[in-house]
Amino acid sequence: MKVNYADPKWIGKKYNRLTVIAFENVKRGKTSCWNWIVRCDCGALKSVNPYRVLNGNTKSCGCYKAEHTVEFNRREKAKHNGRRTRLYTIWHGMKQRCYCETCHDYKNYGERGIVICDEWKNDFSAFRDWALQNGYSEKLSIDRIDVNGNYCPENCRWVDCQTQNRNRTTNAAVLYRGKEYTYAELADMSGIRYGTLYARICHHGWSVEKAMNTPLKRPI
Repeated sequence: MKVNYADPKWIGKKYNRLTVIAFENVKRGKTSCWNWIVRCDCGALKSVNPYRVLNGNTKSCGCYKAEHTVEFNRREKAKHNGRRTRLYTIWHGMKQRCYCETCHDYKNYGERGIVICDEWKNDFSAFRDWALQNGYSEKLSIDRIDVNGNYCPENCRWVDCQTQNRNRTTNAAVLYRGKEYTYAELADMSGIRYGTLYARICHHGWSVEKAMNTPLKRPI
């Protein structure tokens, strides 16, 4: 049953830090719907999607996230100035890849001319502050958007393992129906395993079209 988010029964209800005080009709695409005007415990007013409030995705006007970031930052700094944290390990790993010639991965980074920006190179706290303000979590890894570019705020993001693997220089793109795709993306599209697609194209010399559209003789 469709929920009436403009029903007066919502007025005065409190969810986490937000109290509903009024309704607002807003445009979403070609349709219109109701938002809630809420007052946060900090005193700020905000127009929010009722569904996100009810399912707990929106807990405050934004002050909760800010406070959480500050507290997380404080705790990280307290741990030996961050030296025993995952973020420090990530930062140290970047420096090894870019500047330590005995590092196993130096050939793919420093030897190719990839460096760390001056802002981060000798200041872990600057890197940590950027990370905490730009989506860092324990489940994500740092990734360079341009694989030939440097480690800097403009070229870095936090991604899951699947996204990072698809962005590797070794993951070549192939042309299929006028667009470039990685083998991993083609595997997702076709339902055929990555290894099978790669073998068909690279080892057996099949065209991409044939490799994508020839069914397997047995279930994957």
